[in-house]
Amino acid sequence: MKWLIWKEYRLNRLILIVGAVLLVAPHAVALVLALRGVGPVTEGGLSRLQMNLLLSAIWSLVLSQLTLALLGGNAIAGERADRSAEFLAYLPVARARILAAKIVLALVTVALIWIPNLLILLRIFARLPEVWAEFYAAFWIFFGTVAITGLAFFCIGWLLSSVLESPTFSICGGLVTPYLVMLGLALLGWWSGYVEEAFGPWYWGTYRGTCLVLALGCFAAGTWYYLRRVEP
Repeated sequence: MKWLIWKEYRLNRLILIVGAVLLVAPHAVALVLALRGVGPVTEGGLSRLQMNLLLSAIWSLVLSQLTLALLGGNAIAGERADRSAEFLAYLPVARARILAAKIVLALVTVALIWIPNLLILLRIFARLPEVWAEFYAAFWIFFGTVAITGLAFFCIGWLLSSVLESPTFSICGGLVTPYLVMLGLALLGWWSGYVEEAFGPWYWGTYRGTCLVLALGCFAAGTWYYLRRVEP
């Protein structure tokens, strides 16, 4: 199992490097700005560094979801692109074990993205002034939306990767589909006469529900197809 995980790391090494940059870069910028005395300061609340880290953690989470789209789209199609899928087909390795290694790499990546940023956010939220309490719920709803979007990025890319030969098309499909859902819901709101509430709670609630169902369906379909497909 270890060598399979190592193989997945080598297959996705460039993606993981890009992901590390997307994860760390916002925090590096926040530290530099704080050292230069740039950034907002709350009244009787957080320091400039803490406010910068609050913003950088949000940006880090948002940008890092792109890593999941890259991983999902490259997970299976990447093996076909570099011809390693044919090599694996001749080895006495169960397809389920190969699949498990891909999922382990994805889960480790998700943990490395979310755990450090959530720890930063929880630490800062504990020091926010009471006047900010009304925004706590909005913050967590926002993070839920980000998490479900990242899940949709990965799972849609996963399905396309199991079907297509090109990781590029799989990645693009995973990235574009959630935005098409956003556009479709906005057009539906306009058509039904709810233009003034186009981006209200109903919109984002429907978006999260749609993306969650789509993500779970795509992951199940992609897994089923991968386990049944005979690689050339």
